[in-house]
Amino acid sequence: MHFNRRALMTLVIPVLSIALAACATPSATPTPTAVPPTSVPATVAATMAATTAPAAATKAATTAATTAATTAAATMVATKPATMAATTSSVSAATMAATSNGAAAVMTMVATKPATVAPTMAATMAATTAPTIAATMAATTVATAAPTMAATAVATKAATVAPTTAATTAAATMAATTAATANVAKVCAKGGTAQIASDTSYAPFESVNTKTNKIEGFDVDLLNAIAKSQGFSVNFVTEGFDTIFAKLAQGDYDLVVSAVTITAERQKTVDFSNPYFLSSQAIVARKADASKYKTPDSLQGLKIGAQKGTTGEDFAKTIKNATVQSYDLAPAALQALANKDVDAVIIDTPVALNNIADKPELNLVVTKGGLTDEKYGVAVRKECGDLLNKVNAGLRAVIADGSYNTLYRKYFGEDAPASFLPGASTSATMAATMPAAVTMSATMAATPVATKS
Repeated sequence: MHFNRRALMTLVIPVLSIALAACATPSATPTPTAVPPTSVPATVAATMAATTAPAAATKAATTAATTAATTAAATMVATKPATMAATTSSVSAATMAATSNGAAAVMTMVATKPATVAPTMAATMAATTAPTIAATMAATTVATAAPTMAATAVATKAATVAPTTAATTAAATMAATTAATANVAKVCAKGGTAQIASDTSYAPFESVNTKTNKIEGFDVDLLNAIAKSQGFSVNFVTEGFDTIFAKLAQGDYDLVVSAVTITAERQKTVDFSNPYFLSSQAIVARKADASKYKTPDSLQGLKIGAQKGTTGEDFAKTIKNATVQSYDLAPAALQALANKDVDAVIIDTPVALNNIADKPELNLVVTKGGLTDEKYGVAVRKECGDLLNKVNAGLRAVIADGSYNTLYRKYFGEDAPASFLPGASTSATMAATMPAAVTMSATMAATPVATKS
């Protein structure tokens, strides 16, 4: 039986197309209904339209995820008959069009397989979007929270620091108050004993006895007598004169007794008792220069020695064009003069006379006394008014009972000035003039001190 070849191809090609479409698409396709040969082309065309469209959309979605689809399309074109190639090319064109627009492909997939694709897409979107959203939310939270956290931290710190600062300030205030209270207790003769600072190189007022190693002198005996009359005791401690007032002010000592001249400058930091001695500054020179250096003017342009922190140093600095060389101790200044390191020395008159008499080998002499009018007083810390009152009361008592004059004669070889004799009033003592002191100095020059050890 013979068939027309063209008719045969008309029947076979549609069947093959249907079979290929079924293989390419996993979804079930309806079984073709047997139709008369004359209606096969139309039926096949309708079947292909119904089957190929969803297959093309599905394939488009598949192609978007993998580049193998293009290769598969090319293979199909090469292996199928011309008609099949044309049909497949049309499908591929539709597939490419769908693929070129990702959004359209996704929409087609959802429309084609809603039950399968939608949940998958949702899961994929969730997996992809969740981290992005989380990151965005985290970034937003950081941007929003950072200032808020910073502000909260500042507020918290402020709330914490304020009480801490207040507590620290309170503690510091308490410490300062406690220290001040402790100093006041210490300064004011705690335990009934006044701690006294003294430059113990200033004979005859205070010096260390080389035999007994004890501090002695006019000031020492006078303060012991004052303390005894007022019911307290004293303890003398050696201290450098240039720092002696600072240490008194900070509470290291109760009193300073060291032939201290009462000055307005010193009264800014310490209080003073009533004057207990009249003194002055003197010019000391080598005996060979005695005729040349008799006045302050004769010392202009010269090198002058003095003790640090004393009124002698202050006076030397007033001499025109003079170079002042300062020494820690008065004896050191006098030794420098004997060694010709300086041309003259400005020093307290009684101290100069005592040292010259005690060390004749220095070959020094007082060429001019009475350069100044000075009064010695006991320095007391300002907070210790009660102790100051006791010192003044004791001084009046020893002057009244003659003890003061006895001590004066012991150390200076003559009676004390009238203002310090029994019967003298306090006002007379404070108004005493220098001539008496100068007279005393002259007597000392003629009569060496016999009590020095």
